[in-house]
Amino acid sequence: MSQDMKTQIRRAFEQDIEPARPGLAEEVFAAIPIGIAVAPGFLGWLHQVIAYVVKHWLTASLIGAGAVAAGGYVLATRTPDVALYVAYADHQPQRPGALPNPWQGSPNVIFEGAGSNFDAGAIRLDNRTDGQITVDQIAVDIGPRHYALWGKAIKVPAHGILILTQTRILQVNPFQTDFDTSESKGQTCTPVSPDVPVIHLSVNGHRLSFEDTHLVLTTGGHDLGNCPGKPSESHPWEAFGRTG
Repeated sequence: MSQDMKTQIRRAFEQDIEPARPGLAEEVFAAIPIGIAVAPGFLGWLHQVIAYVVKHWLTASLIGAGAVAAGGYVLATRTPDVALYVAYADHQPQRPGALPNPWQGSPNVIFEGAGSNFDAGAIRLDNRTDGQITVDQIAVDIGPRHYALWGKAIKVPAHGILILTQTRILQVNPFQTDFDTSESKGQTCTPVSPDVPVIHLSVNGHRLSFEDTHLVLTTGGHDLGNCPGKPSESHPWEAFGRTG
């Protein structure tokens, strides 16, 4: 049994979960979403948790232990509490700009990127939980363009921050990277593209999708750096909503 699960069970007892009574375990099981209770290995897992509870809390009845175990299982399979942000990093010798903050080298940051100069979209995931989470995979779709540049099974510690951005510099002059999302529709200022970037990720086995409705990754739907005056494409972190 994982230490995280033991901690969850301890907290359940400390918070005075409803005392054991006839029918409590059945009620808890009834609240488990369809498919979880019959998942492979569930009964073995449940037996392990009940045995642990009874061993460490001798006054716990089997019904009470079963209820706590089932409740802990629901907690363990619930989507982790994470916050997602997007930004754009534009910092080049000919066009220095402010980098998003936090960034590479900031406290508690796991940085999945490369280079000292940047021209790339950036994704930030904050782990708001008290335990480690695993980002199984992450990808970005912008219209027909698909970006899947980062490794799998990235571990993010409790209250840690994961930042993902360019992983390679493709050429120096003109400067181009493998996550230059402002050029997902080409190196033009007009016309403006309506394509909404969608971030797909899996966290602890839970698949989530987020939409960048403010078009931060595409700098407003066009290659802003190729517009008149060649303004900086830099944009600070901006939170956006989950779609499912």
